[in-house]
Amino acid sequence: MNNLIEEIYPQIFRVSLRIPVPLKAINIYLFKGSEGWSIVDCGFHDKESEIAWHNVFKELNIGYNDVSQIIVTHYHPDHYGGSGWLQELTGAPVLIFDKEKKYLDRTWHDKSFPTQIEQFFLQYGIPNDIALDIKDEHISRYAAVSPHPNEITLVSDGDEIQLGKYRFQTIWSPGHTEGLMTLWSEKERIFLANDLVLPKITPNISFHVNSVENPLSDFLSSLRKIRDLPADITLPGHRQIITDLGKRVDEIIDHHGDRLENVKSILKNKLVSTDIGVSAWEISKELFGPLKEAVQHRFAFAETLSHLEYLVHANEIKKIQADNNYFYFL
Repeated sequence: MNNLIEEIYPQIFRVSLRIPVPLKAINIYLFKGSEGWSIVDCGFHDKESEIAWHNVFKELNIGYNDVSQIIVTHYHPDHYGGSGWLQELTGAPVLIFDKEKKYLDRTWHDKSFPTQIEQFFLQYGIPNDIALDIKDEHISRYAAVSPHPNEITLVSDGDEIQLGKYRFQTIWSPGHTEGLMTLWSEKERIFLANDLVLPKITPNISFHVNSVENPLSDFLSSLRKIRDLPADITLPGHRQIITDLGKRVDEIIDHHGDRLENVKSILKNKLVSTDIGVSAWEISKELFGPLKEAVQHRFAFAETLSHLEYLVHANEIKKIQADNNYFYFL
C-alpha cells in the first residue's frame, strides 16, 4: 500500500497529507463502515492536495458517493481548507462544532479581519513590516480554504457521532481554537486529539484579535479534562500516534509552566532598564529568537501574548495601555 496511507486500527486509516507550512504534514483519518466512509479533517485545498485525495480514494477503493460525512475539528486551514472541495466532490455533509462556527466565519469570511490582525499586533509592539507580512500571509490563505462548504452541519459538545464502525462522543476542548472538537470512543478506547495533544511539539496557543480573554487557561483546563481518559491510542492531528496520553498531557502542562516562568524572568530582566513597561514584541524576540516566515512570527507572537495574558489574569504581572494606545507589561 502507498506509504501515504496506513491502516492504524481495523478499518481506520491515517493519511499523511502535505501542507505548505513548517509542520509539513497533517494526519487525515478515514473510517470505513457499512454506511460509508467518514473523513476527519481535510488539509489545505490546492492542486497538489487534490491529486493526493484522488490517489487516496483510488488506493482505498472509495467511490465519491461512498463518503458519508466530513468532520472538521477546527477552522485552521490545514484542517478546514479542503472541506468545501471535498463536499463538492462527494456530496457529503461537513460537520463542525457550533462553538467554532463564528470563529470560522470571522477568520475566512470577514474581509476586514486581516487588517484587524495587523492593527491588533501593532498595539502590542510588533514592527510595521512584520505586521504587514502577517496580514498578507493571512490573505494568501484564502485560496487554501476555497471553495467553502455550501452547507455546514453544526454539532454540539457531548453529541455522539458514528465514524465507520466506531461510536465516538464529541468533547469541547478550547485552547488551540475556541471551538476545538476532540472525539472519544469509550468502547474502543480511542481518542482523536487532533491539535489538543501532539507528540514532541506543543500546539500553538494564541491570544489574538477577538480572542477569548485567557486561551492558555482554557487550553490547560482542556488538557486536564481529558488527561485520565483510558486511551489505548491517541490520534493527533500531526506526527505519530500517542500511546501514553496521560504522560504526554503532563509533559505539555509542564512545558507551559516552564514557559510562564521564562516569560516572567525575561520581563523582570527587561524592567530593570525601563520604567514605562515592556512590549510583548521585546519579550517574544527573546523567547523565540530570530524567525523568518510570517506564519512563524504570527504563531510565536500570539503564543507570547497568550502567556502574558495568563500571567495578567493570575495577577502576577500587569498590563497597561499607554497614551500612544500601545500595550506594555510590568
